[in-house]
Amino acid sequence: MSSISAPERLILALDMPEHDSALEIVDKYSDYINIFKVGLELFTSCGPRIVEDIKKREKRFFLTSSFMISLIRSRRLLLQQ
Repeated sequence: MSSISAPERLILALDMPEHDSALEIVDKYSDYINIFKVGLELFTSCGPRIVEDIKKREKRFFLTSSFMISLIRSRRLLLQQ
């Protein structure tokens, strides 16, 4: 059996645009999950505030790779102008 606890092995995706709904889910599952995936739609609608609010709850997060790819592409387009 793994020595890593279940809350450290499970990741819950926050794939919704609403800040309050996402934090309700974080709070609801906080005892069972420590890592949350912030989807592109959520980050786009809420900005870095959602990340700060997850961190305030002493939870970890990550942004989806599709978000990072979109960010890199947008930056390249802006720099080409």
